[in-house]
This record gives sequence, structure tokens and C-alpha cells, in this order.
Amino acid sequence: MINLLSKQDRRYLKILEVLFDNKLTTLTSLMTMLNNSRHTIREDFDAINVFIEPMSIVTSQHGFSLEYPLDINRDYLYSCILSNSLEYSFLEMIFFEKEERLEDYAEALFTSVSTLRRIIKEINAHTKQYHFSIKTDPLQLVGDERSISNVMINFFREKYPKSNYPFSKVEQQLLNKLIDYSLRDRQQFNNLPDLKFLQLNLLISLVRMQKNHLRTLDKTTAIPHYSTDFLNDIYFKKSFENTFKIELNEANLKQLFFPFIYRQFAFSYEHALEIAQNSPDKAQLLNDIDQYLKIATEKFGFDLTTNTGAFTLEIFNLHALMIGDNYLLYDREKIFIDNIKKRSSVLAYFYEENSSLILKHFKNFGKKDVSRFLYYLTTHLEGMYNQFYGHQPVSKVGVFMNLDIEHTQFIRNFLEHTDVGHFEFYSIMTNDLEDAFEQFSQFDVVVTNLSNLNHDDVCIITIDLFPTKEDFKKLNDCYFKLNPLPNQPG
Repeated sequence: MINLLSKQDRRYLKILEVLFDNKLTTLTSLMTMLNNSRHTIREDFDAINVFIEPMSIVTSQHGFSLEYPLDINRDYLYSCILSNSLEYSFLEMIFFEKEERLEDYAEALFTSVSTLRRIIKEINAHTKQYHFSIKTDPLQLVGDERSISNVMINFFREKYPKSNYPFSKVEQQLLNKLIDYSLRDRQQFNNLPDLKFLQLNLLISLVRMQKNHLRTLDKTTAIPHYSTDFLNDIYFKKSFENTFKIELNEANLKQLFFPFIYRQFAFSYEHALEIAQNSPDKAQLLNDIDQYLKIATEKFGFDLTTNTGAFTLEIFNLHALMIGDNYLLYDREKIFIDNIKKRSSVLAYFYEENSSLILKHFKNFGKKDVSRFLYYLTTHLEGMYNQFYGHQPVSKVGVFMNLDIEHTQFIRNFLEHTDVGHFEFYSIMTNDLEDAFEQFSQFDVVVTNLSNLNHDDVCIITIDLFPTKEDFKKLNDCYFKLNPLPNQPG
């Protein structure tokens, strides 16, 4: 959905991502990367600084950097881009059907009717693959309701990262009460992000229902996993109906909870097992997850088959709600995995091998789903990370610096407390280079500030007087070569 942005906004986004990921960037490198002139990029800087406060692009004699307070994170970039985008602002207004005439939208957005006609044409060209479009008479979103909901959920999550959605507090409070009522028998479903996701789903469903955009439901569709006792609460029903202008009855509840009923979303691992008892497809999915974990255990040589409930539940629901991408601009899970890969060559190898295994084993999963799968594997499979590193041998690292003993000891302590891999650090306490060289053979790796100390049996890493981020990467690379995983080329 990044293609819904104008070319200019896409360029703004690329500039911000590059500056966020790099402490310092030169104008020449940006010109080459973006294939734009010096003048255009400098104009972009001025334009970007207008809408990204309190962030700012600053200039120094060495290049350009992005400065921002400690309480600002990457998600703020995407929120700013979406807020600044004419295309997405128009899409948001169309979703709420705020106006009746195109002229009124043009006036509200301070643009021309001809510009909005062009935007409608471009949006429809991109959303065709998602089976929905903007209809012009009357102006509204039409098409596959599941896809419309999925796109708008991603939009609201990224534009409003603090969950300050454009819905009133009363509306959100009533929705929270409805969720509490409905999940009264599902007390184990208390994960805040999941509850927020459910709330946003319901808010978007309500907007679609208010505008008479309804899903086609089988009359036999039941609500087996939700409590509906609150339908007897006359006061709550009246408050709900007065606020949303929708009658609170069983038929409308089916519309509201459609994504979770139709796609058989599970609120707990036990709930997933219940669903699988009456669904051969879901039973097969649970079996596939189990088989994948056994295959991965055999392939990588450490146990991935214990305490799998949380991981299995997430993959089960990933499959259930897999309508399209789970992001517009900000692929959180991919960035999470990419950052881990930068820190550890060993985990980078593990992820790359797993990517092939996932795509081969789960036929309905595409490349866009791999990062989500690896994210859940890393964070939800209890003890996976510790077990992964616990499975690996420890490499001995000798630290020899030729200034003084205290400096050597300082560097050893720093490496020991900063390292995230599997090393034991020892100080090589001698002032004699020949004696130090003889001691090198006691270690797998030696860290030193001296150059050209070649040793046939030891991996030697030369650093400055203080190690850099690149030096830690060298350590990881050495470990990667010394301790290859099964089937990994050494």
C-alpha cells in the first residue's frame, strides 16, 4: 500500500528511513540513492521539517542527520507521512463518508476537484488487487469488506500509534464494555495489543455498518465462542444504540465480530483445539505447525517442541486473519528480525535457513508472512532464544592490549558486559609480546590493538583503544566460523 503515496511522499519516507537508520548521511549518497538532484533533496528537507516536529533534519559540515527527543521512535515517521499524505487523508475521509460531493472534499483538503479525480483513479488502480475501490456516485469505498477492514485497521494503527483514533471516548468505552461482556468466558485473552486490535476491528466494522456496508453472512452462522448475555442488559443496549445508531442484536453482532467468527480466530490455545475438532483444515494446520517444529528441531539440533502453546496460537491466528499485509508502511516484524540479524551472524543464518523451511512447509504462507512467523518464533516460543544460545559452545577470547594492564582489564570487562553471544573473556597479562603470542594458542579468538599479528590457529581481531559496533560484528563473525550450526558451511 506504499504505492498509494505520491512519488514525493515516497521520497520523503525514504529520506526519513535512511536518516533514522544512519547517524550521518551525505547529500551525495542521497542523490545517488534517490536519483534526484541536489536542489530537489534540499527542498525535500525543508518540506519534511515542516511536518515532522519535534524531529528535525539538521546539517553539519559532515552531512545530514535526523535529531529527535528520546521519547520519539520509528513509528512516528510513518505517522507523520500518513498525516501529511493527501491521498491517505482523502481515503480516511471517504471511509467515514464525511461529504457528499467531490467539491466538498476538495474544499476540506485545500485542493482541486481535478486533483481528487486523479487521486481516485490512482488509488483504484492500486487497490484493484485487494478487490475494493472508491466509487464516485455516491462517493464511498466498495468491494471486499474484509480487505477494506484490513487496510483501514493498518492505516489507523500506523497513523495513530498512540491509539488516539478519530473516535470519541464514549464510543471507545462502549466498545471496550462490549468486548468485556463478549469475552467474559475468555479471561485468558488479556493481551493488550490483541485487545486493541479487536477494539479497532469493531470500530471499523461499526463505521461500515452505519453506512450500510454489510457482509454477506450465512443465516446459520453462529456465535459459539462469545457470551451474548449482555443482550438482556437494557441500559447497555440503549446506550449502545443511542451512540452508534445501530440496534444491538444477534444479527448485528455477527456483522461486528465477522472477522473472528468467519475466519475462526482463537482466543486461547485450548480454543484453537476446540475449533480444530470441527474443522479439518484447522486440524491440518495444527498438525503442520507440530510437524514444522519437529523438522526444525532435527535440522538445527536443539529442541523447539516444548512449551509451544503461545507460538502455535499466534500462527493459528496469523493463518486465520491472513487477508493481506499486516502493515501499510511500517513492517515492524521485518525490522525486528533485520535488527537481530545485524547483531548476530549466527541468528542471521538461523533465520535464513528457517525462511526456506517455512515457505516449503506452509503452502499458504508467502514471503511477506515469513517475518511475522520468525517474529513469533523468536518471541513466543518459550526459551527459544536462550536455548538457541545455550545449545552453542562457548569460545574463549583472550584480550591483549599493549598500553597497560589496567587498560587490558578495562577492555575485557567491557566486552564481557556488552557481549550478547557466547564468549568467555580473559586478560592476557604480560608486557612481553613474544610471551603474549605464545599464550594466544590457549584461545579461540584474540582481541588486540596491534596489527598484523598473524596466527595460524587463532582468529585475531584488531581493534582501536576502544571497541566499536563493527568490532562486535567481527566477534560474531568469528563465532559464526568457529561454531557452525548443523548443515551450515563452516
